[in-house]
Amino acid sequence: MATIATTEKWNGSTWETVTLAPSPLGYCLEDGTFRITGAAGDDDADVPALISEAVRRLAEYFAAKPGKAGVRSESVTAGTVSLSTTRSPTATAEALANSGAADLLRSFRR
Repeated sequence: MATIATTEKWNGSTWETVTLAPSPLGYCLEDGTFRITGAAGDDDADVPALISEAVRRLAEYFAAKPGKAGVRSESVTAGTVSLSTTRSPTATAEALANSGAADLLRSFRR
């Protein structure tokens, strides 16, 4: 179960609180950038060890230094210290497979 606490839309300079329009499948997000805050799951439930390990592996995979799997390009500027990392459009799917997280989560598929 998920509960939405706040919904905000970026107006170009600040976040504005908005009310999402309901739709047959949940809510309808119009064009723009949204920030949704809420909670999912049961606070009383223990997280299975396999899920915790999968999350750890994914986090480490995405935090990998340039030259590692998942990072497509990186540019560095020394003067005013600027760092830009680009990942491929399929980086999340690749991360699940390459980090081993997908193997750990296989038993949770329906």
